[in-house]
Amino acid sequence: MVSDEVLKAFQDSIREGMTIDEALTKYNLTLKQAFTALQYTKPNTKTKKRQTSPERNIIKHENTYRIRKTINHHTKYYGRYNTLEDARQVRNELISLNWNADIDEVCQKLGIQRRMNGDRSTRTKM
Repeated sequence: MVSDEVLKAFQDSIREGMTIDEALTKYNLTLKQAFTALQYTKPNTKTKKRQTSPERNIIKHENTYRIRKTINHHTKYYGRYNTLEDARQVRNELISLNWNADIDEVCQKLGIQRRMNGDRSTRTKM
């Protein structure tokens, strides 16, 4: 068993430019021990946290705000809203229902009007 200090010294020597053969000889290590030591030199790759911003799943489109959710490479749209606050409320309700809800029922429950597709005026659809 090789001590942690020897393995760390071996790692440092490799990082500083010493060849593998020189480091193996200097620290009296076998190739298997060296391989084990080098495995510890991998950078600490933590999984990236998903964005949790207030605008997650909300995009600005023209003068409205769209809610969209991508699942298994398929994007589903949940309507357009006149204000960011309306879009946030609907999005938060959809999240609480695990995105499994009829969008018209959610809007009616919250008392929020959803814009019709292609409608550039202030007319809204319930």
